[in-house]
Amino acid sequence: MRKEKHANIMFLRAYNAGITAKSLLTAFAASLAMSERLKNKPLYKVFMGLSTDILLWVLYFVALYFSIFILTIFVFESEKTHKKPHTCPLVSIIIPAWNEEKSIRETVESTLHLNYPQDKLQIIAVNHGSDDKTGKILDSIKGIEVLHITRKKGDNKAVAFNKGLARAEGKFVACLDADSVVSAEALNDMLPYFAESEKVAVVTPSMLIKSPKNLLQWLQKYEYIVSLFVKRLSSHINCIYVAPGPFSLYRTSILKELGGFDEKAIAEDMEIVYRLQKNQYIAKQCLKGGYSYVAAPNTIKELYKQRQRWYGGSLSNIYQYRKLAFNRRYGDFGFFQMPKNLMGVVTVFTTLALFAYFALWPLARKAYYFFVIRFEIMPYLLNPNINLNIFTLKNVQGAFVVLILMIISLIFFICACRMANEKMQKATIPVLLVFFTVYPLMLCVMYLMVAFKKMLRQDFVWDKMAR
Repeated sequence: MRKEKHANIMFLRAYNAGITAKSLLTAFAASLAMSERLKNKPLYKVFMGLSTDILLWVLYFVALYFSIFILTIFVFESEKTHKKPHTCPLVSIIIPAWNEEKSIRETVESTLHLNYPQDKLQIIAVNHGSDDKTGKILDSIKGIEVLHITRKKGDNKAVAFNKGLARAEGKFVACLDADSVVSAEALNDMLPYFAESEKVAVVTPSMLIKSPKNLLQWLQKYEYIVSLFVKRLSSHINCIYVAPGPFSLYRTSILKELGGFDEKAIAEDMEIVYRLQKNQYIAKQCLKGGYSYVAAPNTIKELYKQRQRWYGGSLSNIYQYRKLAFNRRYGDFGFFQMPKNLMGVVTVFTTLALFAYFALWPLARKAYYFFVIRFEIMPYLLNPNINLNIFTLKNVQGAFVVLILMIISLIFFICACRMANEKMQKATIPVLLVFFTVYPLMLCVMYLMVAFKKMLRQDFVWDKMAR
């Protein structure tokens, strides 16, 4: 009986999907037919031409403005030298863990191997209701405190971290994701930044991908390298807006003063930095050393789950802290970083719209044309209609701007690789081609999907691959 009911449900779902697909195809064909009728109308040509020109030049202006701004920082801002402190303050390290039996031992051992006095380290591992062997593995490791807590529906990493924060005794406290490892010198590299000012509330690590194996992980590796380079430049003007889970180091008193992580936030590591900025505290990026290494999603499905949290959290925080934008009180963060984050959202939609208009839509029209002529392509091959409009002055101007942006991007990429001590090899050229072409479009599509999910007010479920 249950099998028959299940079969009926599956049949109805398939039938509904078929009806929906048929309706979409019908609407698509109708829109193509309509565009064919309208494309020779003068008003239509003026409207589409003006719309695409505005979108293109807005995109050019935004990209050039922020690229030149960051390039100016790179050229004129010098790195400060930081001396290691004469004394070693007590540092608490909190490791929230949920079903991490494959990686938790390596993560904890990386903290035990830190080049730092062991009597000045308080390592707190929080087993957040794991139903695998995570708890047993933690209990078997000597030299750490283990806290077992019950996991409730909807709990995120912030819940486990705050439980550990309540027991933290150190002057500084670090958060370390349970799928990450930290380099031996990380603490020695990061602690000196707190000596700059009592207002320095967090120092973020130099986070890189750990042992990439497939193409998707290699693409993420280069994404992290570029992101690290931009963060190092942004740190000069106090424009850090996220403190990643793999070993961000906080001043404990400030973190407790603000109530710890927001347990309802989608991206708690981003929300806390926005909150720090709102309260006039300083976030720093470790410029030399301070490396941590994180496991990267190895499938597109896992990557999308991760980006749901990243992009969904970004949209939520931009909206929640929108009053920081263009607010003189928050300096460069208000006048540069917040507008940059806002324009990032606009750029995603603009890029996809232009790609659809200039690439996907012409292909769809051509496919529709072949469908109408029943795929009789010989006349088309004998009399090809070659469009030479790409050589008009307007497009040459646009191409010149694009060329400048490509040169700046290439300079950034080379500098980023040098700063991360990443050597370029011939074998990585195919990866880089995908990185500069297909990968950005794929991330834009993911961003669009997350944005629509937010618009539909769908829930975002925090899980282990959503870091």
